[in-house]
Amino acid sequence: MNQEVLQINCLGNMNLMFKMEIFNKNQYITFDVKDNFCMFKRMLWHFIHSIKTRNPVIEARVTVNIMKVLIAGKISKSEKRPVTIDEIGL
Repeated sequence: MNQEVLQINCLGNMNLMFKMEIFNKNQYITFDVKDNFCMFKRMLWHFIHSIKTRNPVIEARVTVNIMKVLIAGKISKSEKRPVTIDEIGL
């Protein structure tokens, strides 16, 4: 069974920081994003480009899985229990 895990940590009030961690069973990568504006600007450019070219940067299946993770996180918080994305019907 192929299982993907996403963990979102909410650290409360602290200095501006955007840390990304990417890992799988073979490797681990971490980096800090110190220029959020340029990152957001590039993201918007890619979004507009994908609309103009009708070629999405992210597949619909991946977008649906991201939505399931966010919904599962909200349910997990409100019900105070672990929630798998398989429980989320979209």
